[in-house]
Amino acid sequence: MTPPAPLASFQLLFIHGFAGDAGHWDEVRELLDPGCRGVALDLAGHGARRQTAGPFTVERGARDAIEKLPRAGALLVGHSMGTRIALETAARAPDVVKGLILVDGSHAPACPAAVMAEMRAAIRRLGAAAAMMEIVE
Repeated sequence: MTPPAPLASFQLLFIHGFAGDAGHWDEVRELLDPGCRGVALDLAGHGARRQTAGPFTVERGARDAIEKLPRAGALLVGHSMGTRIALETAARAPDVVKGLILVDGSHAPACPAAVMAEMRAAIRRLGAAAAMMEIVE
């Protein structure tokens, strides 16, 4: 059995969750071994890319992640919604995704169209900020 490679030999791509940004990974990235390269992705509509036009989908996030992946490959680290994007990225680019670290992942609803329709109705009824607070609480 081949011993696992030290983490320092991997490149990592960090993918934040909903309403997050690349900066959410700063403290984690500071703890990495000096030889370990960790890049954090700002998803479209978030952080430095918050002005980017939608749609904001898991598929788009995966395309963005694939563009950031080095040719040699990387380990993907996803949090919350970022876990879905990491999984989709791995499915689309298995040759460059060397592994997954999934943190506090969410599961896909049984009927995503119905969930989205309910969210849109809540946003129209309450406004975006109040609708998000209702979801969080």
